[in-house]
Amino acid sequence: MAIKDRLVALKFLTAAAAAATAAIACALYLGPRFSTVVDFFWPLLLSTGFFFGIVAILFRISPPPRADVTSCRASKELIDFVVAGPHSEQLCADQEPPGPPSRG
Repeated sequence: MAIKDRLVALKFLTAAAAAATAAIACALYLGPRFSTVVDFFWPLLLSTGFFFGIVAILFRISPPPRADVTSCRASKELIDFVVAGPHSEQLCADQEPPGPPSRG
């Protein structure tokens, strides 16, 4: 009796697994073969490989950028400015606040 109760509890999981298996089998049977996909995309794959090769070569021959103190300080100030939130009072300090609308 315990096995029957356990099977009833797992009937939705079993149905989902069967549906997923059927969907995968159908996709493998009806879908394109791997060689067809490679034949279609070989120019893209080749150009991507060349691009990654050139990037790897450029990383090897160019020195890494130096981190000077002024650029670090400027970037830290910019990040602090952005994180702090709206700065409308700083940006519009020289302007007068708008008054109530005039009627007339």
